Amino acid sequence: MAIPSRFSSFPQPSPTPLYPQDKDSPLWLFLVYTQALDMKRILVFCLTLFLLGAPGVSFGTSSTVTPGSVITTTEFLYWPTGRPVPVPRRFDPPAQRWLPGHRGIDLRVIPGETVFAATDATVLYAGQLAGRPVVSLEDSSGRRYTYEPVEPSVSKNDEVSRGDPIGIALGGHYPGDNRLHFGVKDGRDGYVDPLELLGGRIRLWPLS
Repeated sequence: MAIPSRFSSFPQPSPTPLYPQDKDSPLWLFLVYTQALDMKRILVFCLTLFLLGAPGVSFGTSSTVTPGSVITTTEFLYWPTGRPVPVPRRFDPPAQRWLPGHRGIDLRVIPGETVFAATDATVLYAGQLAGRPVVSLEDSSGRRYTYEPVEPSVSKNDEVSRGDPIGIALGGHYPGDNRLHFGVKDGRDGYVDPLELLGGRIRLWPLS
């Protein structure tokens, strides 16, 4: 047997519609118009944020940014050739420091073209080294940058800025091919891959 609720005897209020039931009434038309106008404004606002970019968001970059860090284009090294060029031979460090390997990269060059400083640095050496014309730079952190074969236009202890001319490419680093060898070294044995420091688009030269 069902037990009647003590509230069942009270009249229940009828639900009030959110919109007028008469769709031809001016009030109903006004509400529909204002709702559509608000949606349009929201869409325009969202589109504007997307096009301008929200604060802290960068579009069109593949760089990985850690919180609180700021990346600028000057963090990449300046190409020794002044522009991206084919890379006939990549960085191939040896497993042990006394073993043979390729402790840098080879860049395709045209003999006689200008060679540029990769970053702000001091000229550590400029001249013949083991029968090869070499330019070596050292930045404020102690990192060294080596170019060969290069006819130097700078002298030892000269201060150079990123992108400054430091010499002329001679070519002939590899038999039958005009290449500029570019090496980067951290500390005594800390050779690093220059391509990772150059940034930008890389053109690899086919092996065959």
